[in-house]
This record gives sequence, structure tokens and C-alpha cells, in this order.
Amino acid sequence: AEAAMKTLQELQNLHISEQNAKRANLFSKLVTELRGLSDEAVSSLLPKLVEVSSPITFQALMQCGQPQCYAHILRWLKSEKANPLLIDVATYLMALLPGPSAQRLRDVFNTAKEQQSRAAFYALSHVVNNCHRTDPAVTQDLLNIADYLSEQIRDDCTGNEDHTYLMLRVIGNIGGTMEQLTPRLTSSVLKCIKSTEPSLLIQKAAIQALRKMEIQDEVREVLLQTFLNDTSPGDKRLAAYLMLMRDPSQSDVSKITQLLPWEQNEQVKNFVASHIANILNSEELYVQNLKMLVKEALKNSQLPTVMDFKKFSRNYHFSKSLSLPPLDPLAKHTQH
Repeated sequence: AEAAMKTLQELQNLHISEQNAKRANLFSKLVTELRGLSDEAVSSLLPKLVEVSSPITFQALMQCGQPQCYAHILRWLKSEKANPLLIDVATYLMALLPGPSAQRLRDVFNTAKEQQSRAAFYALSHVVNNCHRTDPAVTQDLLNIADYLSEQIRDDCTGNEDHTYLMLRVIGNIGGTMEQLTPRLTSSVLKCIKSTEPSLLIQKAAIQALRKMEIQDEVREVLLQTFLNDTSPGDKRLAAYLMLMRDPSQSDVSKITQLLPWEQNEQVKNFVASHIANILNSEELYVQNLKMLVKEALKNSQLPTVMDFKKFSRNYHFSKSLSLPPLDPLAKHTQH
């Protein structure tokens, strides 16, 4: 710590006209010394460094690249009431560092709550997923985050639409991690799906929030009933159908194919018919189990005629040459 302080003082005392090489060497030395310090040492030293030169200290912390350096950049920016965009950048950079820890998780979580920005919450998504894989000791912190997110979509997602939409996107990104620890988020999302109070955008976002979660019996039943509810908007019904078809039971597929010929909504009827036809025609390996369920279901029923759904559904025309991404269990990308 004393060495870093001495190096910074030397840098500060250099005259502007002195050789650039000497300045560069001293700065590189300062960065190296900061990298070797513990979090406690940086915390103790930082006020003294800032007193000597805040611009040089900030640049050195940015170059340091270690978790303890980014954490202090973040705290410093917040204490100085810096531009929110700078805080978002620092938060995201800290989230991307390898070797996540409980303290980093708390720092990013607190920043996300303060900032209420997309960047900060997507940074939180990244740290949550990485922390759970590498540090089982963070369970209570993750449960606190689950409670916070559940609270943000309380009252069946009828709060501020922009905020609720963002929270549902975040839940979608971390759903696979959180459901291993608690059913709270899943239950909150299902309440939003069953409600007709939020806008259609929010109802569909709630369905998409299940995208990384296992399709358990309760989830499967809610999705099936949402699809079968002919008073719901067609877009919501189709979103539920596609989510259900990631992992349906034989009973689910049988109900869908049996009722499809009597479906009154042409958009729903023709989209589903063409989607099922695509499944039957697909040679993709990940579709084969689903293909078997569909074939078994069609022993007792049949799809609407080919001409009907070719005429009405764009899904038939465009998806014959494509794989079926809604069915792909390997689609694990974080969504922004």
C-alpha cells in the first residue's frame, strides 16, 4: 500500500514536460501495485490516493482489472454522484469479471436497485447465474434477490409497465438458476400469466419469463389452460402454446390436436396446424421426441387440411426451411 502511495506521489509531482516514457513506466508500476493489494488494503488506501490525484487514481483502478478495483470504482462513482451511464458501465464490467463472489453479487444487486436501469439489471443476471455455479455459499443472497424480484411484479404484474417488463426479462434470464433454490419466482410469474389485468405486452412477457425454467406440472397446466382459453388474445394463446411445446406431456399434445379442428380463431388454428406440420416434417434431433408425441396424438385426430393452413399461416411458408427455435432446449442466451 505504501509503495502504491509513493508511486502516485511521484506521478503527481512529474512536470507536464517531463518524458512521457517515465510517466508511462510509473503509471504501469502503480497499476501493478494496485493489482497486488487485497480488498481491505485498497479500501483503506483509496481516500489517500484520491486526495493526491483523483484522475490518476481512477485511471489506475480502471487499468487494474481486478474485482477489488472495480468494486471501489463503483462505490466511488456512486459517492461522487457520477453520471448514471458511467455507473452502469462500471457495474457491467464488474459483472463480467471471472470468479464472482458474494460481495460482488451484493454490490451489483445494490447498484441495480439504486440505478433501476437495464444495464445494471442485466449485469445482475450475469452475476446471479455465475455465482450459483461457482459459489454455493451465496444462497441467501440469491434468495434475497428472488424476494426483491417477486415484490417488483406483485399484484399480478399490474404495476408500472416499463418496470414490470424489465423485471420479467431479468426473471427470464435467471429463472433456471432461481428455480433450483425457491419456487417463489415461478409462482409470481404464473399469477401474472393467469391475470387479465396487465397489458398484452406484459402477459406475453410473463410467459416468456418461463423460458429457462423447467416445465413442471403446475407450469404445464397453466400454459395449457391459457392456450385453451378462447377468450384470451390470440397472441397470448400462441405464446403459451410455444412455451408449452418445449416440453409437453402426451396428454397436452393430444388435447391440442383433438380440439384444433374446432378452433374458432383462425390465427391460432392455422399457426398451430402449420407448427405441428413442421414438427412432423423436421429431421432435427432435438425435435424427435416431440415428433413421437405428435404422431401418437394424431392417431385419434387429424390436422386441418393442408390448403387451409397454407393459406392463412405465414409460419408454414417460412419455417419449412428453418429449425424450430421455440423448441430448442439448447437456446440459453441471455435476452436483453
